[in-house]
Amino acid sequence: MTSLTGRTASFVAVALLVPFMAAIWLMVQPTFMSRSTYTIFAAIVIASAAIAINAWQNAQAPTSTSEIIHDAEIGTRS
Repeated sequence: MTSLTGRTASFVAVALLVPFMAAIWLMVQPTFMSRSTYTIFAAIVIASAAIAINAWQNAQAPTSTSEIIHDAEIGTRS
């Protein structure tokens, strides 16, 4: 698991929070969107979140750095 520094965490928070807050604001305005638009927009937001979470999880290293260094030092292949 990758740990986030303070600066990176703030960028990630803003990058995730702003679109979600805009989506929530659009969804609570009853006269702003029709039902079909609301449904499509909700599906897009949910799908985008699922894709982002899946991509982030797939980008994580399968092992820790210490395991990689240990394997390199003893000459084993994983």
